Amino acid sequence: MVARQLLFFRILAQLKSDHTCRRASIPLHHYDTLEVVSKVEFLTRLSEILEVPPGSLTGDEKLEDMEDWTSMAMVSFIAFAHEHFGKTLSPRLFATCDTVDDLGKLVGITDTPANPVSPR
Repeated sequence: MVARQLLFFRILAQLKSDHTCRRASIPLHHYDTLEVVSKVEFLTRLSEILEVPPGSLTGDEKLEDMEDWTSMAMVSFIAFAHEHFGKTLSPRLFATCDTVDDLGKLVGITDTPANPVSPR
């Protein structure tokens, strides 16, 4: 939790000092720990950020209709994207997002399952 808060404040400081959101200087060893996240895991972690019940997000939800999609949630999502996907997102990118699935596309999550079953 402390590491997440430190990352949050580091990204927030970068956003304040650099409106173009150039890539933060993160040690290379950080990227060795990046995880492969499925859509289900992504939605579960996003529900934690938004503080909604796990399993309540499907991806079709409109961001403008969600009370919990606030500027604080946006900054938390930026930290989440950086920590788990190695992506530095500019707040301007959120203007192109209408749904939760659009947030997933920002970090490379697609509708395909992480481990598809091959037909026999």
